[in-house]
Amino acid sequence: MSSLKSTNFTIDNFFNFQYSIKPFNMKLNSTFLEKITLNFLKTTCTLVAALCFVTSMYSGNLTTASNLNNQNLDTEAPTTPTGLSYNYDADSNTSWISWNASTDNVGVLVYEVLENGNHFYTLDRTKLGFGGKPKTTSTFTVSAIDAAGNKSALSVPIVVSADEDPNPCNSVEAWRSGVSYQTGDRITYRGHLYELQASGWVFISSCQGSRSTNNSSNITKLDTEAPTTPTGLSWEYDADRNATFISWNASTDNVGVSYYQVFEDGNHFYFIDRTKLGFGGKPKRTATFTILAVDAAGNKSALSAPLVVSADIDPNPCNGIEAWRSGVSYQTGDRVTYSSNLYELQASGWVYISSCQGSGSANNSSNTTMLDIEAPTTPTGLSYTYDANNNTSWISWNASIDNVGVLVYEVLENGNHFYTLDRTKLGFGGKPKRTSTFTVRAVDAAGNKSALSEPLVVSADEDPNPCNGVEPWRFGASYQIGDRVTYRGNLYELQTSRWAFISSCSGSKSLANDSKMVDNTFVAYPNPVSNRLKINTNPFISPSTYSIIDMQGRLISTKDYSSSIDVENLPKGAYIITLIGKDNSKIGESLFVKE
Repeated sequence: MSSLKSTNFTIDNFFNFQYSIKPFNMKLNSTFLEKITLNFLKTTCTLVAALCFVTSMYSGNLTTASNLNNQNLDTEAPTTPTGLSYNYDADSNTSWISWNASTDNVGVLVYEVLENGNHFYTLDRTKLGFGGKPKTTSTFTVSAIDAAGNKSALSVPIVVSADEDPNPCNSVEAWRSGVSYQTGDRITYRGHLYELQASGWVFISSCQGSRSTNNSSNITKLDTEAPTTPTGLSWEYDADRNATFISWNASTDNVGVSYYQVFEDGNHFYFIDRTKLGFGGKPKRTATFTILAVDAAGNKSALSAPLVVSADIDPNPCNGIEAWRSGVSYQTGDRVTYSSNLYELQASGWVYISSCQGSGSANNSSNTTMLDIEAPTTPTGLSYTYDANNNTSWISWNASIDNVGVLVYEVLENGNHFYTLDRTKLGFGGKPKRTSTFTVRAVDAAGNKSALSEPLVVSADEDPNPCNGVEPWRFGASYQIGDRVTYRGNLYELQTSRWAFISSCSGSKSLANDSKMVDNTFVAYPNPVSNRLKINTNPFISPSTYSIIDMQGRLISTKDYSSSIDVENLPKGAYIITLIGKDNSKIGESLFVKE
């Protein structure tokens, strides 16, 4: 029996984790476990040593870790979160706790926030908000958790007091246009304190109860320029979705528009970071809507021109217009209706004129959409999975394709509309309360609908667990090829060169279980993302390169694979990232939004 040399080696892809073995020397024989001392049991090598040796059914000998490719064990905890701070935002009446991101050898999955030592919230961001000011004085701590369940140490505590609201802006004058200021002068502007330094006005702190333990990152320049006024307000009623939509042209700003504020009859109606706002049904009464844009410094644009949305006016330009019919010979200038829209035959083809359902658009000239009568393909591969960790049921399917592009998917439960979404995966809380049959169809922008998918029956009283009767993995046990174990809620089988993932123990009802042997999926997060896009892959795959394309199919970049990708300079919008394997095969793709 050979001994391990004093050198570093790595176990790759073992139980979805990664770990590095530190140098040690030890003869391996039948009394191996008896030679592990109490001090050695206290080291991190104890668990790893057991995982470094798997019995081969062919040789009967223990095999070193160098023979086990693609098997990672991750026992390394993330770094401790630092820089906890508290801030009360008076404008939105919201209290915020924020901290610096932790780092991890694989990647941080979530943060756990504790209030007075008790669990308060779990989230995947570094900022947590809750309504109003604190009602009681509380002590908050934060820990980071990776995908393997490793937890960092608790952060330094931050005390948030209900009766303490320090205001560093007291006795500091507000900024005034035209005044000559000297280096070192301080002013207030829109609830913040600034100081004039050599580089310009620099943010110091908020006036509203800031208790930041570290403001060094808040080097925000004073911004007094307001965004441009929103223009082109229009409204439309979508009969298919029974929803009314108000839309407008985007404003511009020297730094960037943060959000839009919508007013109904002069009163606040909604905050939104998009240029389209929808609400259910037709308008119940006639109302006047105006919109203003707000940037990160709180500068507000002027109000837009008003848009009157009337409950009793429902103009229908399609009245008296016949529906399009296949095989009919049409002349230039002829008009038809199709999928509740009005089209006119022009030299270039059928051109969209307007919607038949109560369009209030002030300018339809941009709607030069050609008549599309081709329906998307039928969704396939419906599957159901219950995620016990998050107590969530998931229905997923394969994407449909369309000559122009799929807009949304309609999910039906027992033949009735259940949900409309623009993704191929739908989640809802808990386990199903009753047995239901789900079908899905795809819809394109012209309203063409695919045929319904094959039905998927999701049963409330059926919860198959492939892990029943399978023993959990045990330290020091001798396993043969073909043996199965459970580990952290998953089922694995020992194959020639690795432990292969078989399925989750948590009620999977996938129609494609044979694809679960190696899960070639990956997760891109955070989503939406502002600066760095992180990639969390199944450790059984090895990406070589990645490419990013925009929604028009234009290639933005192709680079060597990295688990952390800089997207800070990408323009705002939606993109698709594709991972490519070392054999140039496509591993998978994921949609992300740059904010």
